[in-house]
Amino acid sequence: MRHREQPPRLPGRRRPAGSGEAELTLAQALAELKRLLQEATEFGDIATYFFDRVFEVPEFLDAGAPARDPKVEASLTEIGKRFASGPISVLSIMLIEIPDHSFVHGQCTVGRYMGMVIYFRDIEVGLAVFSPVDMDADTAFVRFRPVDLIKVPGMPRGVPSLHGGPPMESA
Repeated sequence: MRHREQPPRLPGRRRPAGSGEAELTLAQALAELKRLLQEATEFGDIATYFFDRVFEVPEFLDAGAPARDPKVEASLTEIGKRFASGPISVLSIMLIEIPDHSFVHGQCTVGRYMGMVIYFRDIEVGLAVFSPVDMDADTAFVRFRPVDLIKVPGMPRGVPSLHGGPPMESA
């Protein structure tokens, strides 16, 4: 009997029955994602876990509702400015919130970058993943804490600044 090769895994594809990996509940999958978001040193591992495990939990797609999150939106703008080395705006953003788990995820366009974001409100930590639309640079992963629009000594009024916690990290 010949063994059939499995097709490559793509985000959003369900695991075949008998794949050997246990099905997770949404709470279990998000708890592990939260742990990775706080502890992982390879940010690509966080994104891979989100697409390969969290995204595949059957109730995941039905659990959320469209949302706005000014902290996440301001954070994405600040991150985008760092990529662009100057002023830039979030051109589009779509966020989904799963309130029972203090979790927000979504997609965005920042300048010439397409991105995805995951963020836990209760621990105020997120991960943004950006790829340039023209594919002329590598994908960038940025773990971040929310950006508050506050007056900081020496900083012009209305300029986003990082507030609290460690500075943004990128890999």
